[in-house]
Amino acid sequence: MKKFITRDREAGNKIEEFATYEEAQAAIAAYEAEDKENGDFTEDFYEIYEEDETIDCTYDIVFNDDNNSNNVGGHRTLEEAISYIETYNGTNHGYFQCYKGGVVSVYCNETGEDVYEETVR
Repeated sequence: MKKFITRDREAGNKIEEFATYEEAQAAIAAYEAEDKENGDFTEDFYEIYEEDETIDCTYDIVFNDDNNSNNVGGHRTLEEAISYIETYNGTNHGYFQCYKGGVVSVYCNETGEDVYEETVR
């Protein structure tokens, strides 16, 4: 998800955050109008900085087949979750023995999305 930040161009001091570019543009127009009113207007003083908003995610491991779904539980990093799958897929460890031919995936607890998946061997 992106966010749009108004800031002063020279030093990069953040003023406000907005969900859309248009909202940020409107805010700059308002800042400039106020600056003109106060006699402090400087051309191109403000700018809009676009930033990707990152979410700190934790991950779970989920098993699915045509009939069932189970999750391991817990809050792992993405690297830990993928490493778990790489270590145990193809073995009879835990749910891997029950879901052969099904899918094992890494699920983001915060966004509700599967970010990685492979077939259980």
